Amino acid sequence: MTARAMINVDGSPPLFLGAGMIVAGAVLYQLRNSRPYITKDFDIVLSCIAIFAGGILVFQVSVKQWTTGSTKRPCV
Repeated sequence: MTARAMINVDGSPPLFLGAGMIVAGAVLYQLRNSRPYITKDFDIVLSCIAIFAGGILVFQVSVKQWTTGSTKRPCV
């Protein structure tokens, strides 16, 4: 068995925050679909904002790792 590629994943706080926001937005959206009597009209807006902002956080961390090689050393 040979290694062909290395995937660099760093568990930083923005990554966990972004993933949590995406999950919370998806749960809020699913709650609106499954139990519409307990949700408000603006819940769909909040879920879209949470998914969008969480995606930006996750993407920002992945691009930072891709351009610098790691988040542990500064880009000089």
